[in-house]
Amino acid sequence: MRGLQRETEDATEIIERIASGSLRAHAPDLIGPETANALLRLVRAGRSTPEAAATMLEAAASSALVRHSSARFTRPAFELAHATELSAYDAFYAVLAETLQIPLVTADRRLAGAVEQAVLVGGAS
Repeated sequence: MRGLQRETEDATEIIERIASGSLRAHAPDLIGPETANALLRLVRAGRSTPEAAATMLEAAASSALVRHSSARFTRPAFELAHATELSAYDAFYAVLAETLQIPLVTADRRLAGAVEQAVLVGGAS
């Protein structure tokens, strides 16, 4: 979200690299609904206009992001969330990164702290 909003330089750079195809990024398919919900919260809080949120949502939906079916990660994500303080949603990202053996790039300090190969960008939460 920080990259879409251009809040931090490092997050913006990652989004631009994904868009240009110079970085191949992966996410569980629940990223679409999660992005829509986060943008809706920004609009309701008065931090974004509906038009700007719609533009960011379209940019996210059309990105070159490789989306993986969350169905196969449901049980391991549940087990990880249960064993840690992660939300079930965050656990899907952690399990996907572990399964693909790639670093998890996040702005969420708690999520980064729970994942061995995490890269924290512009983290504030």
